[in-house]
Amino acid sequence: MTVVLFVAVLTIPLFADLEKYYLTDPIEPLMWTIWVLAWLPGWELMHRVLLPIHLNRLLPGKGWLLIPVFEGAYHLVKPWPETLGMIVFSFGLTAWTVYRKNACLPILMHIFIEVFLGFYLYFYFSK
Repeated sequence: MTVVLFVAVLTIPLFADLEKYYLTDPIEPLMWTIWVLAWLPGWELMHRVLLPIHLNRLLPGKGWLLIPVFEGAYHLVKPWPETLGMIVFSFGLTAWTVYRKNACLPILMHIFIEVFLGFYLYFYFSK
C-alpha cells in the first residue's frame, strides 16, 4: 500500500492537471505541516470512525459504501487523477476499517501520503 501511495505522488508531473495544481506555487514546510495537522485528524475521525458506525446503523452492512462517494465528491474540485485515486483509496481503506474494526492503517496511510507529498513539494521547489 505504501508503494502505491509513493508512486501516486511521484506521478504528479505526468498529469498536466496534477502538475498545474501542485507544482505551480512553492510551499513553506511549517505552513504545510500546520495545514495538515489542522484538518487531517478531524477528517480521519469522521471518515474512519464516526461515519462507518452511524452509516452502518442506517444501512446495516452497506452504509460504509457511501463514504467513498462522499470523499470522491469532496475531491471533485481537484484534478481527476486525484479524485479517482481518492475514491479507490477510500474504498479500500474504509473496507479495511469496517471489516477489521481498526482505523490505524487508514490513518497511517493518509498521514504517510500527506507527509510524503509535503516533502516531495518542498524538494521540488527547492531545486
